[in-house]
Amino acid sequence: MKRKETFFSILMLGLIFSAISFQSCQDSDQVAPVIVLEGPETLLLKLNERYTEFGISVYDNRDVNEDLTIEIINNIDTLEEDYFNAYGELIYMGVGATIEVGEFTVEYIVTDKSGNEATATRLVIVENEMSKFNRLFDVTKLNLTNPNVTYADYQLEIEVDENVNNRIWFPRFSNLQFFNIRVYADIVDNDVIIPTQVFPDQNNYVVEGSESADGLAGTISRSDYRIEIKYLAANNTDGTQYFQENFVKF
Repeated sequence: MKRKETFFSILMLGLIFSAISFQSCQDSDQVAPVIVLEGPETLLLKLNERYTEFGISVYDNRDVNEDLTIEIINNIDTLEEDYFNAYGELIYMGVGATIEVGEFTVEYIVTDKSGNEATATRLVIVENEMSKFNRLFDVTKLNLTNPNVTYADYQLEIEVDENVNNRIWFPRFSNLQFFNIRVYADIVDNDVIIPTQVFPDQNNYVVEGSESADGLAGTISRSDYRIEIKYLAANNTDGTQYFQENFVKF
């Protein structure tokens, strides 16, 4: 009789343990939170435009939002303080402005009280508005000071600045034979502005737009990829001369 009682006790303990284990499994949370991105999944920004966080909506099967741990990892290059750009001009960019072209991500990580984790990612693409002019051009050059001087046509690949929006670069500007200078221009609407640029290591070569005192050099046509500029160039040897160059998409 005692043997039956012992067996019965063991059986009851087994049933109780099974019930507790079953209840424990029922109580454990193994479901990760759900993240919904507010705003676009892919965001296109102009270079120097400010990034604004859209945020997320979060849903969990057990925990209220106040009990969730939310982490945002943002690798977009933005200004942390007001800034005048590296070239020393009075181009103002405020806190939060994007300062580099490229593709960046904003990652959202949400963890509930049980340790279940969910992630979501937003892609942010930062582009210079002049990016489509980063291409090869056929160039004709005229000497406005001395029209009898002629030049062979040449080709030039215009570069687009990676830090300042609407800025382009002319590497080996004017296809000069003895001076290798790199000149930038800022595009304002359809105007091409070439501010005064001095190159002390190139015989004090000076370049600036010649159409107005503020460096206006010419115009740009965005629809058919054409640029026309007029500028003055001066150095210690040749004095000051005026030129015109026309750029046509290759």
